Amino acid sequence: MHLIPYLFIAFIVIAFLYFVPLNIWVTATFSGVKVSLMELIFLRIRRSPVDEIVNALIICHKSSIPIELQHLEVHAIAGGNVESVVKTCIKAKQKGVHANFREICAWDLAGWNMDDMLRNKANSEESQNLKIDILNKVDSLSERELVELQSFMSQFR
Repeated sequence: MHLIPYLFIAFIVIAFLYFVPLNIWVTATFSGVKVSLMELIFLRIRRSPVDEIVNALIICHKSSIPIELQHLEVHAIAGGNVESVVKTCIKAKQKGVHANFREICAWDLAGWNMDDMLRNKANSEESQNLKIDILNKVDSLSERELVELQSFMSQFR
């Protein structure tokens, strides 16, 4: 009979430690990521992968990539690989490729190879920049140079 209050307290403590991931909150706080205990509790209640999401959020914060917790959670719930998406965002930033988070998430959910998609995106941006450079150079040509260029190009028609 005297054991029931202790069992009740033990149950409350175990339930608290299950729903309140204190270790993850401490890690996030010391890493400079602002995440509340309530957000972590709701993540846990929604059965989201709390560890994976918070670790990705920490990596984003350290890499100065502005991605919100909710966006990472939605991608994880949709069946995406959060870590892979974050690493691809970092690679895109390092290579100077303009790929946004939603686009990279779509690549991941479609099952495409992230490195190939990033490479293709970089190549298309380079070709677009080359076209712009060519147009700028053509605009800066004198009238005589423009006539010479047109006569040269007419040979290929």
